Amino acid sequence: MLVSQTKLVLQHLKKYGTITSYEAIKLYGVTRLSAIIYTLRHNNGYIITTTFESVITRFGAKTKIAIYKLEQ
Repeated sequence: MLVSQTKLVLQHLKKYGTITSYEAIKLYGVTRLSAIIYTLRHNNGYIITTTFESVITRFGAKTKIAIYKLEQ
């Protein structure tokens, strides 16, 4: 039986507390994490906060990444 990407992301959030787009792509093949987070928030009622962290890319440029956190 196939598990939906939404369920995989929710399971990850419940187990680890947070997820980033990189983790979602690498672990689950999820390329539209923000859409899944939207669904979990608006259709399923989960409280998920977004914070941003500054990181350096592999090319040496500064950028910000979103970190989604499931609130208990």
